[in-house]
Amino acid sequence: MFRKEDEADLSAFLARVLENLKLPTSAFMAGDPRSAQHLIAAKRQLNAIERTTGRGHLARLETREPGELEASSLHLAILRDLRRVNSHVSSIAYDVLGLVDTPESGDEPPMHRVGQITSATNE
Repeated sequence: MFRKEDEADLSAFLARVLENLKLPTSAFMAGDPRSAQHLIAAKRQLNAIERTTGRGHLARLETREPGELEASSLHLAILRDLRRVNSHVSSIAYDVLGLVDTPESGDEPPMHRVGQITSATNE
């Protein structure tokens, strides 16, 4: 169903998400800030990889047959959903650090200490 390149991209992405699933244990169980920061960094790296992988996939679409568009939609949905799983797992790090993740555009979303969110953010 997928081209070899797309299948390889999805396999590598899944392996990265599975690797990241191991990170929250020490951050959560021990309340380890260093592990929590590592987990946040891994989340940002995975988000960047998703964008790069998605762009590569879309570039390869130019040479596809019209019937392959369904596979393309599935490919992009799998990437998106795996990223969501990773984001949910990474949310543990924000709790450990006492931060609130306020995603906006860009690679590095602003983070605020719990209780220190500006009134503009709350509106």
